[in-house]
Amino acid sequence: MHDQPFSTNVLTLEILDAICERLENRPSALIFLDHEFSNNEITVLEDFLTQRTLSHIKTPVADLANQLHAVKPTFTPETTRMLARELSTAFLQEDRDAQALT
Repeated sequence: MHDQPFSTNVLTLEILDAICERLENRPSALIFLDHEFSNNEITVLEDFLTQRTLSHIKTPVADLANQLHAVKPTFTPETTRMLARELSTAFLQEDRDAQALT
């Protein structure tokens, strides 16, 4: 995944992961960083959830996983399901998109 195992970015992510693990809190931003989402990919996901919120459409984890797979087609179905669960939990903890997520 990373070209340089001891780059500043990789080491910083490891520290953030360790802190969040101890706090038992994993913010969506860290999930996006850990899985190398681009600005455009995050924007597509945010737009998807915003549209569903505005339309009062509930978004189950399976629908979020499908959207993740559309954004990151190289991810396996298992990975997208895992990420959908993690992001859903993170968004709810952050009080983001709470009306749309189920």
